[in-house]
Amino acid sequence: MTGLKIGLFDQRSFSDAFQIFSTQSIEESLVSDNLIIRIFAVPDRLVGKRCLLKMQETISEEPETFREFRAIRMAFENL
Repeated sequence: MTGLKIGLFDQRSFSDAFQIFSTQSIEESLVSDNLIIRIFAVPDRLVGKRCLLKMQETISEEPETFREFRAIRMAFENL
């Protein structure tokens, strides 16, 4: 089982994920199979309030870590 599947990440996981995140669209990042890439996308200014609210439809299916980052962004946006 890889570190991504059990929630353990090393420095290379973050750097590899950021490299991918920085070269693809925000839409691709939000649906990535890579949890780190999805987490990088949540605070991005290209993710608007409507998109954050739409995530509510599937948020229960997301890992706890992703939900926490979304909650932080939601609080920041006063949503």
